[in-house]
Amino acid sequence: MPACVLDRGVYLVRFTQEEIGGGACEDIEHCLEGVLPGLPEGTAWILVDMQGVRFLKSSGLGAMLSLCETLKARNIRVAVCHVPPFGRNLFKISRLDELLKVYAGVDEAMLA
Repeated sequence: MPACVLDRGVYLVRFTQEEIGGGACEDIEHCLEGVLPGLPEGTAWILVDMQGVRFLKSSGLGAMLSLCETLKARNIRVAVCHVPPFGRNLFKISRLDELLKVYAGVDEAMLA
């Protein structure tokens, strides 16, 4: 499961494993669904921190797309930071980069 904390008014979701869609989070949809019940009332946006992620399976990418669509329907925007180089290419191919804002790091995102 990703670690989730409220940080400076932003719900920060940090993946703690190197592989999204495998390993400790084989069922990535289940892991991401665990984010939704913990959302504090009035959350305007979520920042997904991918620092330390070394591999993103297609199931992980699909689950992130699903999370973006679910949150968009709830008027919650999603951003991501520390995206590894391979992830940037996947985001472009899947057009995930059109659904969420990509930041270099947490501090940059918090200033936006």
